[in-house]
Amino acid sequence: MLVTWRYRKRKSLIQWFDPRAWLIFYGCFLATTLFFWDIRFLLPLLFLALFVLFTSGVTWREMRRAFLFIGGFIFFFAFLTFLTGRGGIELYQEEHLIRRFQAGFTILG
Repeated sequence: MLVTWRYRKRKSLIQWFDPRAWLIFYGCFLATTLFFWDIRFLLPLLFLALFVLFTSGVTWREMRRAFLFIGGFIFFFAFLTFLTGRGGIELYQEEHLIRRFQAGFTILG
């Protein structure tokens, strides 16, 4: 069974532009978030995404399930990462950290 959703025209900042411009903007946005892993670059992108979301006119009732899914997805994979100890084999000899936070105790003894 095919499902189609009715398109709702909203008065948002992004919808004032041509739909091709939306695709270019969201493609560039996705590429930028994948290429930069530094929090200093990602925070402005987060604020831009929140600005676009809040000015889009989408109600909480319409986006509640999406946020619950995204939150559950992040929680599940963060929990798996916690259990497995942060990842696989270390390929780098030197870490490039901005700041290191370390507790004075270990969780498992």
